[in-house]
Amino acid sequence: KNHTLEADVIKQRLEQGIDERKDYEVIIPSFPINQCYTNLTYNTTVSLYSSPPIAISAALKKTQKKNIYICTGSQMICGGGADQGLNVKESYLYLTSTYSVTIEKFIHAFPIPIGNIIVCPNVLVFKDINYNLLQPSDWMKIAVANAPLKFRPTVNIKDLDTTTYDERLFDKNTFMDTHYVQKIRQNLIGTIEASLFLGYDHIVLDDLGVMENGMPAHQTAAIILEVMQQFKGRVAAFYIAVDKARVFDVFKWYFTSS
Repeated sequence: KNHTLEADVIKQRLEQGIDERKDYEVIIPSFPINQCYTNLTYNTTVSLYSSPPIAISAALKKTQKKNIYICTGSQMICGGGADQGLNVKESYLYLTSTYSVTIEKFIHAFPIPIGNIIVCPNVLVFKDINYNLLQPSDWMKIAVANAPLKFRPTVNIKDLDTTTYDERLFDKNTFMDTHYVQKIRQNLIGTIEASLFLGYDHIVLDDLGVMENGMPAHQTAAIILEVMQQFKGRVAAFYIAVDKARVFDVFKWYFTSS
Protein backbone atom coordinates (compact mmCIF):
# COMPACT_ATOMS: atom_id res chain seq x y z
CA LYS A 1 0.00 0.00 0.00
CA ASN A 2 1.28 3.45 -0.82
CA HIS A 3 0.44 4.93 2.57
CA THR A 4 -0.97 3.85 5.93
CA LEU A 5 -4.33 4.94 7.30
CA GLU A 6 -5.65 4.45 10.80
CA ALA A 7 -8.51 1.94 11.11
CA ASP A 8 -11.02 4.58 12.23
CA VAL A 9 -10.10 6.81 9.29
CA ILE A 10 -10.62 3.91 6.85
CA LYS A 11 -14.00 3.15 8.42
CA GLN A 12 -15.01 6.80 8.24
CA ARG A 13 -14.01 7.07 4.59
CA LEU A 14 -15.86 3.88 3.67
CA GLU A 15 -18.99 5.23 5.35
CA GLN A 16 -18.60 8.36 3.22
CA GLY A 17 -18.45 6.19 0.12
CA ILE A 18 -14.75 6.77 -0.52
CA ASP A 19 -13.23 3.73 -2.29
CA GLU A 20 -9.71 3.08 -1.00
CA ARG A 21 -8.83 0.55 -3.68
CA LYS A 22 -7.14 3.24 -5.74
CA ASP A 23 -4.53 3.52 -2.97
CA TYR A 24 -3.24 0.02 -3.63
CA GLU A 25 -0.65 -1.03 -6.16
CA VAL A 26 0.54 -4.35 -7.54
CA ILE A 27 3.82 -5.23 -5.79
CA ILE A 28 4.47 -8.60 -7.46
CA PRO A 29 2.94 -8.62 -10.97
CA SER A 30 1.63 -11.81 -12.53
CA PHE A 31 2.44 -13.00 -16.04
CA PRO A 32 1.60 -16.04 -18.18
CA ILE A 33 4.00 -19.01 -18.34
CA ASN A 34 4.01 -21.57 -21.13
CA GLN A 35 4.15 -25.24 -20.13
CA CYS A 36 7.46 -26.94 -20.91
CA TYR A 37 6.73 -30.60 -20.12
CA THR A 38 9.25 -32.89 -21.84
CA ASN A 39 6.49 -35.51 -22.33
CA LEU A 40 9.16 -38.20 -22.19
CA THR A 41 9.00 -41.53 -20.38
CA TYR A 42 11.92 -42.25 -18.08
CA ASN A 43 13.38 -45.15 -16.17
CA THR A 44 13.39 -43.04 -13.00
CA THR A 45 16.43 -43.41 -10.76
CA VAL A 46 16.87 -42.39 -7.13
CA SER A 47 20.23 -41.45 -5.59
CA LEU A 48 21.10 -40.50 -2.01
CA TYR A 49 23.98 -38.14 -1.23
CA SER A 50 25.53 -36.80 1.95
CA SER A 51 26.54 -33.58 0.16
CA PRO A 52 24.70 -30.22 0.31
CA PRO A 53 21.95 -30.06 -2.34
CA ILE A 54 23.51 -27.04 -4.07
CA ALA A 55 26.64 -29.13 -4.78
CA ILE A 56 24.52 -31.81 -6.48
CA SER A 57 22.58 -29.24 -8.49
CA ALA A 58 25.80 -27.52 -9.62
CA ALA A 59 27.36 -30.86 -10.62
CA LEU A 60 24.27 -31.72 -12.70
CA LYS A 61 24.42 -28.33 -14.37
CA LYS A 62 27.92 -29.14 -15.62
CA THR A 63 26.53 -32.23 -17.35
CA GLN A 64 23.81 -30.14 -19.02
CA LYS A 65 21.03 -31.98 -17.16
CA LYS A 66 18.14 -29.58 -16.64
CA ASN A 67 17.56 -29.75 -12.92
CA ILE A 68 15.95 -27.80 -10.12
CA TYR A 69 16.78 -27.82 -6.44
CA ILE A 70 13.61 -27.92 -4.32
CA CYS A 71 14.72 -26.18 -1.13
CA THR A 72 12.70 -26.40 2.07
CA GLY A 73 13.19 -22.76 2.90
CA SER A 74 11.70 -20.72 5.71
CA GLN A 75 7.98 -20.07 5.76
CA MET A 76 8.13 -17.04 8.04
CA ILE A 77 11.44 -15.25 7.43
CA CYS A 78 13.15 -14.41 4.15
CA GLY A 79 16.20 -16.68 4.13
CA GLY A 80 15.33 -18.26 7.46
CA GLY A 81 17.99 -16.24 9.25
CA ALA A 82 20.82 -17.49 7.01
CA ASP A 83 22.10 -13.92 6.78
CA GLN A 84 22.42 -13.94 10.58
CA GLY A 85 24.63 -17.02 10.57
CA LEU A 86 21.95 -19.59 11.40
CA ASN A 87 22.50 -23.08 9.99
CA VAL A 88 19.33 -23.56 7.95
CA LYS A 89 18.41 -25.14 4.64
CA GLU A 90 19.05 -21.86 2.81
CA SER A 91 22.50 -21.25 4.36
CA TYR A 92 24.58 -22.77 1.53
CA LEU A 93 22.49 -20.87 -1.01
CA TYR A 94 23.05 -17.59 0.85
CA LEU A 95 26.79 -18.11 1.23
CA THR A 96 27.68 -19.45 -2.22
CA SER A 97 25.26 -17.86 -4.68
CA THR A 98 23.05 -14.88 -5.56
CA TYR A 99 19.99 -16.61 -4.10
CA SER A 100 19.65 -13.94 -1.39
CA VAL A 101 19.28 -11.19 -4.00
CA THR A 102 16.49 -13.07 -5.74
CA ILE A 103 14.54 -14.24 -2.70
CA GLU A 104 14.61 -10.81 -1.08
CA LYS A 105 12.74 -9.41 -4.08
CA PHE A 106 9.81 -11.49 -2.79
CA ILE A 107 9.98 -10.24 0.79
CA HIS A 108 6.42 -8.91 0.41
CA ALA A 109 5.23 -12.51 -0.04
CA PHE A 110 6.29 -13.53 3.48
CA PRO A 111 4.99 -15.30 5.47
CA ILE A 112 4.51 -17.83 2.67
CA PRO A 113 1.39 -20.01 3.00
CA ILE A 114 2.21 -23.72 2.86
CA GLY A 115 1.54 -24.90 -0.68
CA ASN A 116 2.97 -21.74 -2.26
CA ILE A 117 6.45 -21.77 -3.79
CA ILE A 118 8.93 -19.21 -5.11
CA VAL A 119 10.87 -20.28 -8.20
CA CYS A 120 14.26 -18.68 -8.81
CA PRO A 121 15.35 -19.96 -12.26
CA ASN A 122 18.68 -18.10 -12.54
CA VAL A 123 20.60 -18.36 -9.27
CA LEU A 124 24.29 -17.66 -9.96
CA VAL A 125 26.67 -19.95 -8.03
CA PHE A 126 30.07 -18.29 -7.58
CA LYS A 127 31.54 -20.20 -4.59
CA ASP A 128 32.03 -23.88 -3.79
CA ILE A 129 30.64 -25.57 -0.65
CA ASN A 130 33.83 -24.66 1.21
CA TYR A 131 33.03 -21.00 0.46
CA ASN A 132 36.02 -20.59 -1.84
CA LEU A 133 35.50 -18.21 -4.75
CA LEU A 134 35.27 -20.05 -8.06
CA GLN A 135 36.97 -18.89 -11.21
CA PRO A 136 34.53 -16.80 -13.28
CA SER A 137 34.67 -19.46 -15.99
CA ASP A 138 33.27 -21.95 -13.46
CA TRP A 139 30.35 -19.80 -12.35
CA MET A 140 26.99 -21.27 -13.31
CA LYS A 141 23.28 -20.63 -13.01
CA ILE A 142 21.01 -23.15 -11.30
CA ALA A 143 17.27 -23.21 -10.66
CA VAL A 144 15.92 -23.20 -7.10
CA ALA A 145 12.34 -23.60 -5.89
CA ASN A 146 11.68 -22.38 -2.36
CA ALA A 147 8.96 -24.68 -0.97
CA PRO A 148 8.61 -24.02 2.78
CA LEU A 149 6.97 -26.27 5.37
CA LYS A 150 5.62 -25.66 8.86
CA PHE A 151 8.00 -25.07 11.76
CA ARG A 152 7.59 -27.66 14.56
CA PRO A 153 4.45 -29.51 13.46
CA THR A 154 2.39 -31.31 16.11
CA VAL A 155 3.71 -34.79 16.92
CA ASN A 156 2.68 -37.59 19.27
CA ILE A 157 5.16 -36.48 21.96
CA LYS A 158 3.40 -34.48 24.67
CA ASP A 159 6.51 -33.11 26.41
CA LEU A 160 8.51 -32.32 23.28
CA ASP A 161 11.71 -30.35 23.94
CA THR A 162 11.36 -27.16 21.88
CA THR A 163 14.76 -25.72 22.82
CA THR A 164 16.60 -28.15 20.55
CA TYR A 165 15.94 -31.09 18.21
CA ASP A 166 14.38 -33.67 20.55
CA GLU A 167 16.19 -37.02 20.14
CA ARG A 168 12.84 -38.82 20.25
CA LEU A 169 12.09 -37.37 16.81
CA PHE A 170 14.55 -39.96 15.48
CA ASP A 171 12.33 -42.75 16.82
CA LYS A 172 10.38 -44.84 14.30
CA ASN A 173 7.24 -44.50 16.41
CA THR A 174 7.16 -40.69 16.36
CA PHE A 175 4.52 -39.35 14.01
CA MET A 176 3.11 -36.01 12.89
CA ASP A 177 -0.51 -35.00 12.90
CA THR A 178 -2.33 -36.80 10.05
CA HIS A 179 -3.74 -33.58 8.62
CA TYR A 180 -0.28 -32.04 8.35
CA VAL A 181 1.19 -35.19 6.80
CA GLN A 182 -1.30 -34.74 3.97
CA LYS A 183 -0.21 -31.11 3.59
CA ILE A 184 3.42 -32.21 3.26
CA ARG A 185 2.44 -34.70 0.55
CA GLN A 186 0.40 -32.12 -1.35
CA ASN A 187 3.16 -29.53 -1.09
CA LEU A 188 5.82 -31.90 -2.39
CA ILE A 189 3.63 -33.31 -5.15
CA GLY A 190 2.65 -29.80 -6.27
CA THR A 191 6.24 -28.56 -6.29
CA ILE A 192 7.49 -31.54 -8.31
CA GLU A 193 4.58 -31.11 -10.73
CA ALA A 194 5.42 -27.42 -11.11
CA SER A 195 9.05 -28.37 -11.79
CA LEU A 196 7.99 -30.75 -14.56
CA PHE A 197 5.68 -28.04 -15.94
CA LEU A 198 8.71 -25.77 -16.23
CA GLY A 199 10.75 -28.48 -17.99
CA TYR A 200 12.97 -29.64 -15.10
CA ASP A 201 13.14 -33.43 -15.29
CA HIS A 202 15.99 -33.92 -12.80
CA ILE A 203 14.86 -33.12 -9.25
CA VAL A 204 17.22 -32.36 -6.35
CA LEU A 205 15.58 -32.64 -2.91
CA ASP A 206 16.80 -31.94 0.61
CA ASP A 207 15.47 -33.71 3.73
CA LEU A 208 12.50 -31.30 3.99
CA GLY A 209 14.15 -29.61 6.96
CA VAL A 210 13.96 -32.54 9.39
CA MET A 211 16.07 -30.87 12.08
CA GLU A 212 15.34 -27.26 11.12
CA ASN A 213 11.56 -27.78 11.32
CA GLY A 214 11.52 -30.36 14.11
CA MET A 215 10.00 -33.19 12.04
CA PRO A 216 10.15 -36.96 12.72
CA ALA A 217 13.04 -38.26 10.62
CA HIS A 218 11.63 -41.69 9.74
CA GLN A 219 8.17 -40.46 8.82
CA THR A 220 9.61 -37.63 6.72
CA ALA A 221 11.79 -40.05 4.75
CA ALA A 222 8.80 -42.34 4.22
CA ILE A 223 6.68 -39.45 2.91
CA ILE A 224 9.37 -38.41 0.40
CA LEU A 225 9.73 -41.99 -0.83
CA GLU A 226 5.96 -42.38 -1.17
CA VAL A 227 5.66 -39.18 -3.21
CA MET A 228 8.57 -40.13 -5.48
CA GLN A 229 6.82 -43.39 -6.36
CA GLN A 230 3.99 -41.35 -7.88
CA PHE A 231 6.40 -39.75 -10.36
CA LYS A 232 8.16 -42.87 -11.59
CA GLY A 233 8.37 -42.69 -15.36
CA ARG A 234 7.80 -38.93 -15.42
CA VAL A 235 10.95 -37.72 -13.63
CA ALA A 236 14.32 -38.68 -15.08
CA ALA A 237 16.04 -38.83 -11.70
CA PHE A 238 15.66 -37.85 -8.06
CA TYR A 239 18.70 -36.78 -6.06
CA ILE A 240 18.19 -36.77 -2.29
CA ALA A 241 20.88 -34.63 -0.66
CA VAL A 242 21.10 -34.96 3.14
CA ASP A 243 24.16 -33.26 4.61
CA LYS A 244 23.38 -33.87 8.30
CA ALA A 245 24.98 -37.19 9.31
CA ARG A 246 22.32 -38.31 11.81
CA VAL A 247 19.49 -37.66 9.37
CA PHE A 248 21.45 -39.32 6.56
CA ASP A 249 21.73 -42.49 8.65
CA VAL A 250 17.93 -42.62 8.81
CA PHE A 251 17.34 -41.77 5.16
CA LYS A 252 19.72 -44.41 3.84
CA TRP A 253 17.37 -47.16 5.04
CA TYR A 254 14.66 -45.77 2.78
CA PHE A 255 16.52 -44.69 -0.34
CA THR A 256 19.49 -46.98 -0.87
CA SER A 257 17.17 -49.76 -2.04
CA SER A 258 14.63 -47.61 -3.88
